[in-house]
Amino acid sequence: MDTGAQAALDALQRDPYPHYARARAAEGLTFVPEPDAWLVASPSWPKEWATGPLS
Repeated sequence: MDTGAQAALDALQRDPYPHYARARAAEGLTFVPEPDAWLVASPSWPKEWATGPLS
């Protein structure tokens, strides 16, 4: 991992709340590049995924 990416990941780990706020503003699903992951901020999305039809 390059130093810029490591610095961004360190900042995310120190203060994740700005990412949480962006996720909530994005209707519950947003991509967070630092850990290369999707952040689900809506409590209904996991339930929909778990109980929805398989395609």
